[in-house]
Amino acid sequence: MFPSGNTRAVLVAHRLVVFTTNPCSSFTLTTMFTVRGLFAFGGRIIDRIWQGQITILLLTRTTFFFTPLFLLSFFNKVLQFFWYC
Repeated sequence: MFPSGNTRAVLVAHRLVVFTTNPCSSFTLTTMFTVRGLFAFGGRIIDRIWQGQITILLLTRTTFFFTPLFLLSFFNKVLQFFWYC
């Protein structure tokens, strides 16, 4: 007996959530490093625009990295990665 349409949709959604939130999956790690890489690239562009005003670069980096929600989720991912892997 095959699951009905609704049950199948729930199963697929559950698998997708587990896959994207699993700290050991390459998708999660790739996403983390891609976000970090894109931000670093954006920081370099800002640095070039302001012709070496390092304060602007540092300001943008700190506002991104020290947002409480971002810090909480980032450290949570790191802890999960080392705990489960």
